[in-house]
Amino acid sequence: MWDLLTRRQVIHRAFGAFALGLGMHRGLAAGRQLPDRESTKFEEVNENHQVDRDMTVAPQPPIMGESMPDRWNVLPVRALLLFSPDPPDVDLFCRFVREVLPKEGVNVLVLLFRYRYKFRTHPELADRAAIGRDDVKKILEACRAAGVKLIPKMNLLAHQSEQTEIMPLLKHFPQFDESPDLNPPNPWHPNGQFGFYTKSLCPRHPDLFSMIFPLMDELIEACEADAFHVALDEVWIIAHDRCPRCGGMDPAEVFGQYATSLRNHLAEKKCRMWMWSDRLIDGKTTNLLSWQASTNNTHRAIDMIPKDIVICDWKYEDAPPTPGYFAVKGFDVLPSTCYKVD
Repeated sequence: MWDLLTRRQVIHRAFGAFALGLGMHRGLAAGRQLPDRESTKFEEVNENHQVDRDMTVAPQPPIMGESMPDRWNVLPVRALLLFSPDPPDVDLFCRFVREVLPKEGVNVLVLLFRYRYKFRTHPELADRAAIGRDDVKKILEACRAAGVKLIPKMNLLAHQSEQTEIMPLLKHFPQFDESPDLNPPNPWHPNGQFGFYTKSLCPRHPDLFSMIFPLMDELIEACEADAFHVALDEVWIIAHDRCPRCGGMDPAEVFGQYATSLRNHLAEKKCRMWMWSDRLIDGKTTNLLSWQASTNNTHRAIDMIPKDIVICDWKYEDAPPTPGYFAVKGFDVLPSTCYKVD
């Protein structure tokens, strides 16, 4: 429970060596380690979530004798990613936001909903731990009282299953499954990097956007958001050879077209799109392999998507200079920590 966590357990300060050295981005990440791989990623964002390409604000190197809190607090944005709370814990979560986040200097909260929201357009998609619009408004009020910006996050391509469990969207609408031939009870291959990981949506299904856009819009309205994190990480199943729509297509083109469509919808809502970085990195050339990067040929999509997408460049334990790669490509890049945050 939140009130049983010490401040040291709740917040870790992330100062990657690459972040201080490259000078191509505008803040560092803060994060609390969360229970599963997909939810242990943390971001930064440039101030006001806007692209300002005429003024590059580089982080200053630490001053001799300067304490860690002093270095942390001068960063323009200090962000934290958390799961949305269970319904009984909403009030406690709001107390945590009000009392802990300001003390730690956090000023952006990314809330991972997945299907933990009572969608009005599709109530059948609500997870058993779903909270409602009124609960989100309470969290929003707590964020505003704490001087924290609230950004919703939802997995909009992969992570549609968790080991043997199928997530609500594919459970109720199996026609959106990219790989219906890969099913439980054994969808998870824990051994090796090239087996099955999680199910994905079919990005070329003609009815998919009419399903997911209203879900995104509900979260945008509830959070009164000007940014939205669409995830797009760890997409191991794309352009599946047995998919009648995607089979035989270039995975990079499929991924790039889908990401662009999400970005265009969010732009219409005056929201800036955030996404994870891994599908845009060549895992073979970099030796970052299949989780932190792509080994299924989606990496070339980096040259096919709009440059105003915010790239959240997460890594497990090390700090390879991939933020510089995204910056050179013209993106605003947000270094993001995972298991090892120091």
